[in-house]
Amino acid sequence: MRENIVIPAWQTVIQGTTIKKFNFFPAFLGTFWLSLIVLYQITFTYVQFFDKKDEFFSMLDNFIHKSYFNETIIAVGCILLLYMIIAPIAEAGMVIMIDNESKWEEKQPISGISWFFRGCTYFLPLFELQNLLSVFKLISIITFYILLLRIFWKDYFWYISAWMGIYLLFAFMMNMFFAYAPYFVIFEWKKAFEALSASTHMAIHNIEVTFHLYFTLLLVYLRTIVLALIFIILPFIVSGILAVITILGIKIAFLVITAVFVFLLLIFMSHLNSVLEIFVNSIWYQAYKENKKLDTSFHVHSVAWHHDEEHHDDHHH
Repeated sequence: MRENIVIPAWQTVIQGTTIKKFNFFPAFLGTFWLSLIVLYQITFTYVQFFDKKDEFFSMLDNFIHKSYFNETIIAVGCILLLYMIIAPIAEAGMVIMIDNESKWEEKQPISGISWFFRGCTYFLPLFELQNLLSVFKLISIITFYILLLRIFWKDYFWYISAWMGIYLLFAFMMNMFFAYAPYFVIFEWKKAFEALSASTHMAIHNIEVTFHLYFTLLLVYLRTIVLALIFIILPFIVSGILAVITILGIKIAFLVITAVFVFLLLIFMSHLNSVLEIFVNSIWYQAYKENKKLDTSFHVHSVAWHHDEEHHDDHHH
């Protein structure tokens, strides 16, 4: 598995300069969207739920809910819409580029814009597929968990945590079974439900490889939790420092420096997420190709064995 799947996937990451450039903006958009969700959840919970009137969080809360409520809703809606449109196109373009990189002798030097328009041809089935799988995404589970805690915090904390923990395990299993679905859409032009069915069939028939890959890559998937933790801790650090500073000019300078730091952090995290996404997609692409070869080989041997059995029976009769 290491020679057939992991090493070719890592070579694609190292040599795929065009893929990294192509995938940076979608990765930045996804990272920015995740950071907005986490920051809003923290602010709302800290100020509204726990009734804390900290200067920094109160400022954010007033900005979102009072001063620029309509503008915030419009901006967030535009970002979400852009992300929903870009994500499936970027995934298709990235997978096609990975496929092109793997064919060293037939590799075509095509620009990122061309790959983008090629990815557009798969927009509708991948858009449908991503929406079907959104309920199993880690960020969706975290967001829903926090929402339930807001509503039923005091009386049902342990019940909610237990049920969401069970659902998280179920989501891990579903994500493992559906890991090959995008590749059936892109390479075999299957519709969303057909791709999910084919992916489940491939995952079950190659369960050892799929299981090993998925749980090996769990450390990569946990980047969502790491990123969330960074943006959970950072606002409290900023809040604590602002509470110590009393001079207005120093506060403004500190906030400007913090904004620049957060922007640079977003750039770094976006680059890291982009590379990780390329590696993960390369892994599953190589696994998909390898499983297709094994399934084809098994089918050929089965047909040959069946033919030999029929020939043997005819000889005896």
